[in-house]
Amino acid sequence: ALSFQNPRMHTRRNSTDLQIMAGSTLLTIPLNSILAIEKLTFPDIKTVEYEITTDGNTITIDTF
Repeated sequence: ALSFQNPRMHTRRNSTDLQIMAGSTLLTIPLNSILAIEKLTFPDIKTVEYEITTDGNTITIDTF
């Protein structure tokens, strides 16, 4: 599992990848390998967490 804080996620039209940028770190995930994206909200600690499940991996992204 990987964890990122304060990321920017985007994909461009006709792109085959989801790009996640956090600071100087860039993670690119092929869209065809993503099985699920789940959004979890934690209002008490003002955090939104995304869990991206790919072939055998889970990537956790926390936004504050």
